Amino acid sequence: HPKEVSLPSFGGISLSALSDLAIGINKTEFLDRPFSRAGNADQPISRQQQALFRRDARRDIVHASEWSRRLIVSADLLSGHAHRGQPTDGPKLLRIGAGGTQMTAIAINRETISGTYNRLRQHIRRTPLLSVSPTDFGSDAAELHLKLECLQHSGSFKARGAFTHFLLGSIPDAGVVAASGGNHGAAVAFAAAHFNSLASIFVPEISAPAKQEAIQKTGARLVVGGARYAEALSAADDYAAKSGAKSLHAYDQPETLVGQGTVGLEMEADAPGLTTILVAVGGGGLIGGIAAWYQGRAKIVAVEPETSCCLHAALEANEPVDVDVSGIAADSLGAKRIGKLPFALAQTYVEEVVRVPDDAIIAAQFALWEKTRIVAEPGGAAALAALTSGAYKPQSDERVGVLVCGANTSSLPI
Repeated sequence: HPKEVSLPSFGGISLSALSDLAIGINKTEFLDRPFSRAGNADQPISRQQQALFRRDARRDIVHASEWSRRLIVSADLLSGHAHRGQPTDGPKLLRIGAGGTQMTAIAINRETISGTYNRLRQHIRRTPLLSVSPTDFGSDAAELHLKLECLQHSGSFKARGAFTHFLLGSIPDAGVVAASGGNHGAAVAFAAAHFNSLASIFVPEISAPAKQEAIQKTGARLVVGGARYAEALSAADDYAAKSGAKSLHAYDQPETLVGQGTVGLEMEADAPGLTTILVAVGGGGLIGGIAAWYQGRAKIVAVEPETSCCLHAALEANEPVDVDVSGIAADSLGAKRIGKLPFALAQTYVEEVVRVPDDAIIAAQFALWEKTRIVAEPGGAAALAALTSGAYKPQSDERVGVLVCGANTSSLPI
């Protein structure tokens, strides 16, 4: 219990011990055991009640782990000397620099997202939330609203996370480096040009020509190699180690999630009564940021291609695992493994994961063009495909928001 915990009582606490306290408890095995009513083992609890219990228990565990992160821990922790911490305004990630120097800690929560937005909004577009007829897209929902991040700078929501890195951190003379299927790379290159910074972008061979062209137009250095994103990431990491450039991860760094979380901030401001939000998932940066903003105040539904579904696999395994990736949206949603930070948020706040085939994604692209004259790349139309294909069937009283998250394509399936 937070009120009963005194950090000095732990004695010489180690970083690994703090990590176990903050994160490891999420793997508690009791959540997978059968339940029975207290005092009467002959009256088992129904499956629905068990599911509700597990959901609430997971949230309670994560809330407890978040409180443990709220302790302010000095660099003395590294040498085994902990001193009294005071609660702060949210969960923080402790960064340790060279020589054990404590660096800036960034909370992934509503307060940080809101505070960051105040600085970020002058650099990004406040994209529209378009209200459309649900029946135009085969839905019985009460309302349907499309968040058009396809109109964002560099063609996708990724500009938010990219600019946040520049606003919240320092950039070395060697510039920045990023690995990307294309959209994150285009966003980092765009932000780097804005701040007159060097940028090196590594993309896999499957990256769409339109995305590679967008990167090159900014003056960034483009390196194409490897079959998938994982290979591009490995090459980018090697370059960062050799050059001293700062690595900007596409989905598994606090700055990225905080920036993407501003999408949720805008959606709630423009449509306060949304009950359900459909979000396409690649590595998890967008859904993680939106989950951090809403924190259970709306139903978050993850949408993945059937051929690239790392979040579904991670939730099944109760930890991030590698998956095979392929399909029409692999250049934007083809992460081999869900990010650790997004996964922790998804475990707590994502209520459902649905998967859609490539044919449904193509049909959603066509429907979006036919009904609204809006162009979306396959990954950008994936969330809408959950509605148009019936993979997600909202109730008649649901007010649904859908992320149309990218438009970096040079062709449409017309």
